[in-house]
Amino acid sequence: MTYPEREVAYASRYPPKKKIGPTSLDDLKKGRAFDGDDNSDPKTHPDWYDLDRFETVIPFFKQHAFTMTLMWHTSLVIGFSLNCLLEALVFTGDSGTPKKALARYMLTFERLIDWHSGNIWDPSDKAFTSLQGVRTGHAAVRKDMESTIKREGKFMTMYDMGCVQAGFMGAMITMPQKFGMHATSKELDDYVYFWKCVGRQLGVSDEFNLCSLDDRDTVTGIVTQITDLIEDTSLHPPAEFRPMAQAYVDGINLSLPFPLMSVDATLALDYWGLEKPQPRRLSWADSARFWFFRWVFIMIGYAPYFERTMSWLLLFSFKHFPPTTRLCPVGQHAGQTRTCPHREVGSGFKTFVKVYVIFGILLSVLSFLACLGVAGVFMFQVGLTAVAVCSRMELQNYVVGQ
Repeated sequence: MTYPEREVAYASRYPPKKKIGPTSLDDLKKGRAFDGDDNSDPKTHPDWYDLDRFETVIPFFKQHAFTMTLMWHTSLVIGFSLNCLLEALVFTGDSGTPKKALARYMLTFERLIDWHSGNIWDPSDKAFTSLQGVRTGHAAVRKDMESTIKREGKFMTMYDMGCVQAGFMGAMITMPQKFGMHATSKELDDYVYFWKCVGRQLGVSDEFNLCSLDDRDTVTGIVTQITDLIEDTSLHPPAEFRPMAQAYVDGINLSLPFPLMSVDATLALDYWGLEKPQPRRLSWADSARFWFFRWVFIMIGYAPYFERTMSWLLLFSFKHFPPTTRLCPVGQHAGQTRTCPHREVGSGFKTFVKVYVIFGILLSVLSFLACLGVAGVFMFQVGLTAVAVCSRMELQNYVVGQ
């Protein structure tokens, strides 16, 4: 038997395992019938495990952490309008006031940094512990909701987990250029794979893991369908949407030198990114906020050192000025599975963030002036070249005339 014949025989005997996963929103919606955790063992590796590919996200995140944070912020605000996600947040009561919301979402961002900077597959790694802590928290909240809320259907389902995945990586995959981000096709493909890994470690089965098929075009199609759904719900949101979104925004503003964020300005950025008409007229203050962030996105796109500097400072602040303690500050809630009600954001972190924001504004202005300077030099050179060409042509015409 020749070598090609042996290859064909082997392939027919051991065909490659077919990939499974959702190809549309309808496929994902079937996950409403299943709990959002399949009880898979996080210490075992699936057959598609590729550590080298997973770790490509680490340098990518270091470069783009600032831009990705803005993406997560805009996605979260409009995501509050999805009832399936809002229900669990309202039930826990962990983010119903500005102080609680600030502590809760700073902890969330700390965990995202852990996942993007470590190895979620290694039980000895901080990223693994962080992610499994979130998984345990999901299980506790799901159990409490099932025993407390009397209604048909399941809570925190596979479908809900898919929507959460879309919130964290959807903007990156569908509209990175809107935020000024420059990312290669391979980098975006690898980021889809990263969230495939995160979903698996959170207990999302391959059948309902948004990124299971490891195909960016398929994921983009599903994310677009989810985005259309969120757009509709944001126009007529649940009653709890505005209080929850306002608590989050007010909480973020507590750590800023001035109220830089607002719900309406953030929603305006969402609609702009989606290239949808603005549903409401903005106040002058919200218009200023909207155009400020548009300005920031331009600086990200045209002044790469601005994004890199802001990303480095952002990660530096969370490393050296952690916003919250991982343990209960008053000794209660040991091993808690939900956000500790006593946790507050430290004054050191708040001070650093205020300086960070002011520095970012100054850096963006300097970046703009630098861009104007480069453009001015370029136009000056073009002008000199044009003058030289015209002078040469006139000289040639003069010589010919003589």
